[in-house]
Amino acid sequence: MESEKTSVVSSIARPSWAFLLLAFTVLSILSHQISSNSFLPLFIPTTTTRLQDPVTCSEFFLHDPSPKRIVMSITEFGGVGNGKTSNTEAFRRAVQHLRGFAAEGGAQLNVPKGTWLSGSFNLTSNFTLFLEQGAVILGSKTMESEKTSVVSSIARPSWAFLLLAFTVLSILSHQISSNSFLPLFIPTTTTRLQDPVTCSEFFLHDPSPKRIVMSITEFGGVGNGKTSNTEAFRRAVQHLRGFAAEGGAQLNVPKGTWLSGSFNLTSNFTLFLEQGAVILGSKELEEWPIIEPLPSYGRGRERPGGRHISLIHGDSLTNVVITGENGTIDGEGKMWWELWWNRTLVHTRGHLIEIKNSHNILISNLTLLNSPFWTIHPVYCSNVVIRNMTILAPMNAPNTDGIDPDSSTNVCIEDCYIESGDDLVAVKSGWDEYGMAMARPSSNIIIRRISGTTRTCSGVGIGSEMSGGIFNVTIQDIHVWDSAAGLRIKTDIGRGGYISNITISNVFLDKVKVPIRFSRGSNDHPDDKWDPKAMPRVKGIYISNVVSVDSRKAPMLLGVEGASFQDICLRNVTILGLPQSEKWKCKDVSGYASDVFPVSCPQLLQRKGLVSQCE
Repeated sequence: MESEKTSVVSSIARPSWAFLLLAFTVLSILSHQISSNSFLPLFIPTTTTRLQDPVTCSEFFLHDPSPKRIVMSITEFGGVGNGKTSNTEAFRRAVQHLRGFAAEGGAQLNVPKGTWLSGSFNLTSNFTLFLEQGAVILGSKTMESEKTSVVSSIARPSWAFLLLAFTVLSILSHQISSNSFLPLFIPTTTTRLQDPVTCSEFFLHDPSPKRIVMSITEFGGVGNGKTSNTEAFRRAVQHLRGFAAEGGAQLNVPKGTWLSGSFNLTSNFTLFLEQGAVILGSKELEEWPIIEPLPSYGRGRERPGGRHISLIHGDSLTNVVITGENGTIDGEGKMWWELWWNRTLVHTRGHLIEIKNSHNILISNLTLLNSPFWTIHPVYCSNVVIRNMTILAPMNAPNTDGIDPDSSTNVCIEDCYIESGDDLVAVKSGWDEYGMAMARPSSNIIIRRISGTTRTCSGVGIGSEMSGGIFNVTIQDIHVWDSAAGLRIKTDIGRGGYISNITISNVFLDKVKVPIRFSRGSNDHPDDKWDPKAMPRVKGIYISNVVSVDSRKAPMLLGVEGASFQDICLRNVTILGLPQSEKWKCKDVSGYASDVFPVSCPQLLQRKGLVSQCE
């Protein structure tokens, strides 16, 4: 029965379940209607809308009939088909190795006759997994890998339908049982969700394997959690820098706990954390040296003067990958948080990962824990992809933002799970007069399939440091719960700069205090040189297809006096659970609203159906 259980669980996300879920929803509603003698306009397809098979499936998969140039067996990677030995690492090693042949016709991995016990493993592109007759891949009964898989899949798009259907069922059930009417708006074909322009060109990946692959142990690294590896990492990067012009190099960090202070990366370089590998941040302050403040901030964000360098740092680099098999980077942030709580912090805390003035960056498939300050901070960068990340910090850990793209362009953030003491994702572009002087905006940013919680801040925020400008941001498929705010735009007098063309869609919020909040930020400034006449300009904020359940407060759309937020467009927004006394709070804003419940404020002109001004 074990394999059958595994089969059933793994099939939940298959499309065939969509019909079962829909049928269950219809049956539940009809049953309740009959029992309560209530009416709900429910539409069942007639013969004019009967399902038909497509003409042919032949063009659905474009098969290359030529055999794969590289064919290997799982046994060549240490696989043992006795039904007892775990082959998880063997499958992962095999896929990692064969990934390098994607551009050369692809590869095939054969699984011969036998029972191959394994936990979860990922596939790759241009790849065939071939099970010979008598071959059985047997799912592991160890839950650790499955837990990771479940967490990482929360944000996958296949769950979006299930989540939406569940939400609809819950709301409809509430409507019927309470005999009340609520305008619930489900996207029709005219308002269907579409993916933004692809992220595929944001990171230009070289599929060929690195010519030089070395381990941190070859540079004196010791993974016992006690020995400092700061010099080992620095020696390794210094040595591998010499191969940048010859195809680059990869530094592997094997299973173990590798205590380290800050170290810099280099160009054409991959830092690869194997499964079970933990890079643990040093608690010695001198291992986090002081560096110059960012020019767009003029000083450290928390304290005047310089700032501590990040644990993993890069400056003026090209073609950098930080990835692994769900390895971990732990910043040991508690020491830093206590300095902040006790007001004994002398210099601004360092980030966990900061990449500066760099191009073509990929950060993926890792767990990041306990950052001292903002967790991932790409600043003055272009072509950055951050995906498949788990980022965790205690809810009370100050300023532990998840991912903060800052004065960067062509940034893709997707498929991440984040718990933090600040914004899950925040787009920034410099602070007051220093940001305005540098005038380097954040632009062409895609944020999608993000899920998580933050008790004090927002799921996705824009600002408040936005003095260099922020434009062309797409935010899509967001799930936030137990948080202070869902979507937030924050700015202030003295910021200057602008925020424009922000498109937000397909958002589900649960137990979020304020679902949508536009407001002034913390009203802080780098020094007394800030200009009180420098007003921010906010125009073109498009928000659609939002459902918030168990909400505490109505949305707050508060612009800046003397600098009204313009062209704020809301469509298909439903806020549930509000006390009757809660009303939308709007000031210094203008725009349009269509299909919004409860009715939004008069500053947003009401329209039925599509709002042409918001298209």
